[in-house]
Amino acid sequence: FFFSSRRRHTRQRSVSWARRCVQETGVESIRQSAAITLGKLASKKEEIAENIANSGIIKTIVQYMGTANKHFKKEAATLLRCIAKHKAELAETVIKEEGLKVLVDCLNEFDPAVKHAGAWAISCIARHNVSLAELVVAAGAVKPLIDCLKEKDIGLKRVASSALTEIAKHKIDLARKVTDEGAIAGLINLFADKDAQLTRQICACLAFIAGHGIELADAVDYSGVLDKIPECLIDPDIKVRTNAACVLKELAKQSERHAARVMSIVHPLPIVEFIRYSSGDARLPGIETLGHIAKQKDEGLAKECLKDFAHIELKNALMNETSPLIKEKAAWALGKLGQHSQDHASSLAEAGILQQLLITHAQSGSNEDLKKRSKKALLKIIRKCKNLQQIEPLIDNNIDQEILTCLVEVCLDLLQPSLETKKTFLECGGFKKLQQIKTEGGTKFKDVRDKINALYPRDVVDYFAPDAEEKIIKRVEEAQEQTNSPNANLKYKT
Repeated sequence: FFFSSRRRHTRQRSVSWARRCVQETGVESIRQSAAITLGKLASKKEEIAENIANSGIIKTIVQYMGTANKHFKKEAATLLRCIAKHKAELAETVIKEEGLKVLVDCLNEFDPAVKHAGAWAISCIARHNVSLAELVVAAGAVKPLIDCLKEKDIGLKRVASSALTEIAKHKIDLARKVTDEGAIAGLINLFADKDAQLTRQICACLAFIAGHGIELADAVDYSGVLDKIPECLIDPDIKVRTNAACVLKELAKQSERHAARVMSIVHPLPIVEFIRYSSGDARLPGIETLGHIAKQKDEGLAKECLKDFAHIELKNALMNETSPLIKEKAAWALGKLGQHSQDHASSLAEAGILQQLLITHAQSGSNEDLKKRSKKALLKIIRKCKNLQQIEPLIDNNIDQEILTCLVEVCLDLLQPSLETKKTFLECGGFKKLQQIKTEGGTKFKDVRDKINALYPRDVVDYFAPDAEEKIIKRVEEAQEQTNSPNANLKYKT
């Protein structure tokens, strides 16, 4: 406690000293050093940043920035960033003291370092919420930020693209404003720099823009970004790969046309390999991309995914990932892949995906959302299955009643027209398992099972009944008793 109080007192004295240096001294270099000190202190803790903001120093800093040299402007913009980054309330304090106006002015300075500091501070303000992002746009920051993308300084390009991302992510109107000013073309040109940190921001910004609707997705699509994505999906930087997959996800979910464009230009294989060589949350956008492609009405899109073994990687994610969200998305995507036709469902069944979905649904560690996703996917795939040997192994007394009913309904449809199928159902043990399942009268499952039983002779149904063994033993005992009785001997003597 003693050392904590001492450190707090030392920080307070440092803040007080630096504030006086800025407000009272006329020496430019001292003001600059004081601004550096305040920036470092504000960056450390939110509590310190609040003390600095409440001391009235922001107003003084903003006043001096209008006439100061480039070195002071850079450190002053850095101080405003260090205050605004902590929370929205502190960012609002900076704006109330006219801080946003001078930061936008920094973007128009000649010196790249001043532009860098201003763009970074604007990014920290815009990221908090929609209201602050709207104030940034109203202050005229978008056009200067886009102009910063044309500078040679790679660091400036990074923070400028980051600021545009923080603006565009909030809502469609802000994203449209960024697009209307020509941001997409400027971002696409930056792929040529081959810089990992910059490419992260490019892909993130384009993904946010594309996610706001078909109109903006078209703008991103027509920019030629899909030609750049395959290379990004194999980039050594995991965040580049993840953000590139986010671009595909946001495009594919908009419409069947966009999903088809992703398939025709990028193809499923790079997406599948991205999932294969990624792990954890990084996999998520790739999994969602496959799901959005597969959900379209054109079953050919899902078939192309199956050809590149998308279902195998989705199964692996369902089996091996620990995150419930990733498992949910994998189950959802598998359901979308298998819902189209017999061929789609058969591919999934042959890969053991139906069994894995059943296991996931039954696991005690699965949350309710994951259970619902797994069940929904199972029902979609089962209803498209036309192979009895793929359905029969799933029949079990311990599975969910709705899934079990769906299974026997499919079995009934397959058994009715074919004598050979009825024989196969007997030989593989499916009919016997069906009879062993205990159920109450009046349930849908029992009604369907009765219809299946009606397709077989009565003695076959009795033979596989749960109490058939007891009945046979009882009949043997009764026969033995009749053989041993006196009346039986008299009969033979006669």
